Amino acid sequence: MLREKMDLRIKSLLLPFTDFSFYKRDLIAELAKSSNTVQYHDFFEKELLQQVYPIFNRTNRIYNLDEVKLLIKKYFPQEKLYRTSFKGENVSHYYLEYLSQISHIFLTHRNGKISLKYWKSEDEDALLGPYSGLNKVAMWNSMDRMFTTEILVILYLLRNGMTDEVYLKGYHTNVHLADTQLEQVLSRGVAETHMHLNAGGNFGMNWLGMMSPINNSYDSKATNEFYDQVISKDFELQPYIRAMVIVRILLANYLKFFEQNATSGQGLYHFYQNQELEDQLPIPLFLEHIYKGKELHGKSLDFEGIYQDLQLRYQLVAVKLGSESDWRRSAAQADIIHTLLDAYGQYNTVENLFLFKCLRYMITVPSDNYFAQIFWQYLRTKNETFQIYIQANQIRGLDNFIPYCARATEHADKGLIIHHQLQNPFLQKVELRMTTGGNVGDSKETVKKKLASRVKEILSYYRDIIGDINSEKRSIPNLGIVFHFIKKEDENGIEKCWLEYNPFLGSDSSGQTPSLDNAKLYFRQRQEDYRTEMAAVRELRESIPGLSDFIVGIDAAGSELAVEPWVFAPVFKEARNSTTHKLLYKGAKGQRIRNLGLTYHAGEDFRHLLTGIRRVHEVIEHFQFHAGDRIGHGISLGINPKNWQTRNRVVILPRIEHLENLLWVWGVYKDGYGVKIDATYLEQEILSHAEQIYKDMTGITVYNLWKAYRKKFKTFEFSQTMDVRQDDKDTSQIYCPYVKSTNTWNEERLTYAQHCKCYLHSMNEPIEVEVSQKDISIIEQIQKVVREVVSREGIVIEANPTSNTTIGEIENIFEHHIATLNQRGLQPSSTVDNGLMVSINTDDPIVFNTNINNEIAYIFYSLLDKGYSRDDILVWIDKVREIGIQSSFVESRQIRYSQRINELNKIITQLEEDY
Repeated sequence: MLREKMDLRIKSLLLPFTDFSFYKRDLIAELAKSSNTVQYHDFFEKELLQQVYPIFNRTNRIYNLDEVKLLIKKYFPQEKLYRTSFKGENVSHYYLEYLSQISHIFLTHRNGKISLKYWKSEDEDALLGPYSGLNKVAMWNSMDRMFTTEILVILYLLRNGMTDEVYLKGYHTNVHLADTQLEQVLSRGVAETHMHLNAGGNFGMNWLGMMSPINNSYDSKATNEFYDQVISKDFELQPYIRAMVIVRILLANYLKFFEQNATSGQGLYHFYQNQELEDQLPIPLFLEHIYKGKELHGKSLDFEGIYQDLQLRYQLVAVKLGSESDWRRSAAQADIIHTLLDAYGQYNTVENLFLFKCLRYMITVPSDNYFAQIFWQYLRTKNETFQIYIQANQIRGLDNFIPYCARATEHADKGLIIHHQLQNPFLQKVELRMTTGGNVGDSKETVKKKLASRVKEILSYYRDIIGDINSEKRSIPNLGIVFHFIKKEDENGIEKCWLEYNPFLGSDSSGQTPSLDNAKLYFRQRQEDYRTEMAAVRELRESIPGLSDFIVGIDAAGSELAVEPWVFAPVFKEARNSTTHKLLYKGAKGQRIRNLGLTYHAGEDFRHLLTGIRRVHEVIEHFQFHAGDRIGHGISLGINPKNWQTRNRVVILPRIEHLENLLWVWGVYKDGYGVKIDATYLEQEILSHAEQIYKDMTGITVYNLWKAYRKKFKTFEFSQTMDVRQDDKDTSQIYCPYVKSTNTWNEERLTYAQHCKCYLHSMNEPIEVEVSQKDISIIEQIQKVVREVVSREGIVIEANPTSNTTIGEIENIFEHHIATLNQRGLQPSSTVDNGLMVSINTDDPIVFNTNINNEIAYIFYSLLDKGYSRDDILVWIDKVREIGIQSSFVESRQIRYSQRINELNKIITQLEEDY
């Protein structure tokens, strides 16, 4: 199924709850007043569609406008809408019945948990059509990233007679996807080996921070947090979010009154109209603005003043996160309305308890349309904010992901994130990826101090949180930290001149050798900064006994399009080189120092499929990767080249990227991997593109171009054979007008050209290339070769299903490529190239609204959808689950709780004393 079609259906299904345009004018409520089909058609065509078309066009690919019309009519039909909304007077009643129907179709409960109903049930054909049954899993994957699905969970509980708050204990952040048999497999233990720490939380943590501000004042710096520049989704949400802080307090306060005075008959409107407020707070006026969806920009409503007065009136206090040893209670007390709801984390989050009480009230008192309308306004604001923080399927690539991640992680609370992750009872190991904190030009000692501070913070949280786990008699997950270097473009651009760096130019007038300007070489400053960070990581973990058990690996993450692997090659080689690290801790009774594990993001985001495959191969070949090291994502190894070609007939990319793709393919061919290609065609292509860069081709061969490409993976070193001219530039020279030359290119001069603005401009010029059938044949063969290399070398591919589907070249979650990489037990015959070791992870749970258990479940259901037998799938999942545990850089240590605490205390104390 095309995900665009599926997402269009979901958008239609949830339209009045997910788009902020309905805050200002609820056209479904107005449509509900149509007493006959003529009125319905007239309003539908002239009013509703005029608002809906731009909404859909902004976030969805529309194949046919008629499809949009029919979907809306399907979900909001005239007769049912009119009847269920009491002749249009109470659309809230329709909304509750409608969302209850959706919850009935998607949800069930099993073994004390709210779970996804993956099987086909009665009446779902009418709502979902061909997307019913197992397809609901793929649909849920998309829906869970468009909409705050806890509303469906709560309605499911209420509609099934579970009206007591205690039943919320069966739901924790995400709906449970695993069925009974898969859960048995997961209960043997899972490992999270690819998760970025700051992105390890959930949207509820961000919403908690927004709903419990210090003073609810306007923050101009935060404006961009609620803006998506790519799809121009800018509703200037901040005033509305500030308003919802107050709405939440007012609704919670009224619910407290209602629970104590259920027979009073006083609805929300009259409660605040009749209330004598000493300070004459404009509550009725404020609520009227929300009820009618009035514009809040430039209004005289004093959000800050109202908020502070309500805090005083109701004695509301938000306690700082982490002030309690019990993190559930701490998170609850950080919510400003926890005292109004008498909520201390005993059942669920305060927010979910608030939603539960609101919906229960709306079902119990359906006549209070005023309360209901304000609640739907709250939900729309929350869902619109949710969509700014949680990435859906609209646009592929890391360039779209990065702003989502920045918004979602800007105010991340690491303690709450670690607590959240460790609540998974199946988790045995978890690796937390984080940056070193190093900046351009930082010294090694500066970076080391930053590292020590970060490590101390994480280990302190871990120590405190595992106390709760131990008291619950659960096994304690082993934790490790993986430091990743951020892939960034050379901030000094491509205006490079290696002559201005040349160490052989002699001394200055004082006799001192001039300091070298790294900015004059392409990416040299970045390399030196990465080297400094790497040295700081190594020295820190080797300075305190036992710390190497917690600082377990390094990685490089960020925009693949910005940085090629050659930039990091020297850094990773040094990390692996045995001369750069010690065997044992000196003076610690011979305590061993564990080696660093190496992993690297590659083949995730690429302009050309060959580029993605090449980068994976380059990492393995040039980074000294060994068995047990890992590649993050590796999407390029698994996707079908023919399918990729259908979406990428013409590709635009920098000329040097295309040239190096061709040179790499030529090298693989030359090295005898058995690739069948037209060598003449390939060499002609190489020389043709080289000519566009180097102009005069004297001395250039495919071989010396290939050698120069390979030399990029070594640290650039100068040679005294390059003689600098002292006179005016000579434009007749082919290499550089300031260099005396034989006027013939060779490998050395081609290498120097990589740091010369005379050629970098041509190298980075965007060109368009057609992907032909001949190219596809090459890609298919080369992909197979690299998969064989990965398989034989024992390199593990870290798959991240939802992340890969959202960012990469994958149609939907059921089309994930992991089973292409490893077919052992799924196909009767297997070869080296489809026997890769793979693991399943989350990547960025807060951005993709997921967890490790559900990521594994998505793959489980995708294999069922492909027609494999359940028995084979369970065996395969168990194997992949075990690969995740075995390939983790965190050692499996079965140690007593007291021993672990003692170890952590010693390390934390030493970090405090030394740094």
